[in-house]
Amino acid sequence: MKVKQLIKKLQKLNQEALVVLSSDEEGNRYSIISEDMGTGEWFNTETNEFYGPDDPGEPNVKLAIVLYPS
Repeated sequence: MKVKQLIKKLQKLNQEALVVLSSDEEGNRYSIISEDMGTGEWFNTETNEFYGPDDPGEPNVKLAIVLYPS
């Protein structure tokens, strides 16, 4: 999902609701998102690596944001 798609979906929801992330697709753990976020590059591999702006670039990466649990 791209940022513009996420914004469009979020605009339809209650703007006072908390944003919560699940740690996995099975819902084994939930965390409220902190106000911290970062930008970098995401390399879709088996390990789903994320490279911050200070990390060396890797081939086949995609610009991404990351939201952190609080």
